[in-house]
Amino acid sequence: MKKAQVSVEFAGIIAAILMIVLSMQLYFYYLAQQALAIQNSYNAKIIGSEVYSYLSLAIITNGYQSTFSIPSNSNAQPVNASVQNNLLLVSVGNSTSAYPLTETIYLNNSGNLTPPPFYLASGSHLISSSNNVITIV
Repeated sequence: MKKAQVSVEFAGIIAAILMIVLSMQLYFYYLAQQALAIQNSYNAKIIGSEVYSYLSLAIITNGYQSTFSIPSNSNAQPVNASVQNNLLLVSVGNSTSAYPLTETIYLNNSGNLTPPPFYLASGSHLISSSNNVITIV
């Protein structure tokens, strides 16, 4: 066997090993992205269900007043919450959860009632209901 033939076979073995390692890296990257998407979906559902429970209590109770907070980030992914027409939307990263609302929620912005659609900023919010009007400050 000649040295040149051994070098070619050795190079082929190294190339095969590199292809296996690269395919494993791509597979584990794919798994990490799947795990992140699942975690974002779970976080969107948890945050959305908490906000939705406060909105639901305000809808069914007259004279209700409470505070809730929305985080700005969840696992380094931005959190966005908005109230559309009869719909609460909470997104974390690329995952979004939607919750139906039976009443119109108003945003009390500088003393003026703003009907949906509007975004809820991160931080604490005061929610109150009076005379069938539900407002978030």
